Amino acid sequence: MDGDVGKAGWSAVEGLLAEAFQSGQPALWFQKHLGSLVAEHQWDVVWPPVTDKSRFGEVAADLYRAYTAIEYARQRQAQLEAAGHALWVYRCHDPIGVCAGLHAVLDGLVLPADHAFWSIWAPPNAPFCTCSVTGARSPDASRRLGGSPEKSLPTWWDDVEHVPDASYFGGERPSVRELGVALLALSDR
Repeated sequence: MDGDVGKAGWSAVEGLLAEAFQSGQPALWFQKHLGSLVAEHQWDVVWPPVTDKSRFGEVAADLYRAYTAIEYARQRQAQLEAAGHALWVYRCHDPIGVCAGLHAVLDGLVLPADHAFWSIWAPPNAPFCTCSVTGARSPDASRRLGGSPEKSLPTWWDDVEHVPDASYFGGERPSVRELGVALLALSDR
């Protein structure tokens, strides 16, 4: 499947996503321009046909959403580091959906900003993860943000059996190609 789009194709898709994100364009803008790119390069054997607006729109919207979540988190982490907050607070915003399980267990966890935990668990931790991190200057401030400074760090936080989605492990994020291939595979079901 990936071979039909090729490295240059995925670079073009990533360029569209970056342009949409940097200029604040909505998902529909990305979908329209992606449709033109797919038609121009005749990638219909890989992507859902542009004429199947529902399926094509779902894949385009999911790719846009996953990309923007990763980019937002990257910029947010840079803001937190620049602000110099002593504490970071893990927040889970979807305890029954994508973020159920391990992510929900971490909700409210307050740790020093330089703790090794953040190199593994800084959100997003999986596709469509809506967890976030906020900065606080004191334990009281962390409580106002929904944190629980007395909450203990789970003993399994750095155990390979419990780490987040492998493609998100250790602050790594999947490439646009990896996201696209995974989403295209899901759209075939």
